[in-house]
Amino acid sequence: MFILSLEGLAPTGLHPSRCGMLLCMNAVKVQIFGQTYTIRGELDERYVQQLAAYVDAKMSAIADATSTVDTQRAAVLAALAIADELHSLRKGRGEQDELLREQAERCLTLVERALKQTA
Repeated sequence: MFILSLEGLAPTGLHPSRCGMLLCMNAVKVQIFGQTYTIRGELDERYVQQLAAYVDAKMSAIADATSTVDTQRAAVLAALAIADELHSLRKGRGEQDELLREQAERCLTLVERALKQTA
C-alpha cells in the first residue's frame, strides 16, 4: 500500500510530533513529469523510484507523441496506456494458466492409464 502526499502538507488531524499512520511510513521523493511528489507507504524505496520512473517515461512518451504540454491530459493518457498493458498481461496470463491446466489434466490422465495397465 502506498499513499501519495504532496510535499509540505500534513494529514488532517495529525500533529507532526506524534507518530500517526502516515508520518511513520517510509517517505520517498520522486520526480514525475517535472514535479516532485512525496510517496509515503510500506513499499521499498527503490521500487517506488522504479514505479515513478516508469510513469514519468510513459507521460513523457505520450507528451512527445501527442505534442501535449497539459500535465493532466498526459497523466490520463499514461494511466490508460498502463491499464491497457496490465489488462493485456492479465489476459495473456489467464490463457497460459488455462493451457497449463489442460496439459496437467492430460498428463494426469496418461499417468492414471499407465497405473491401471501395470496394476
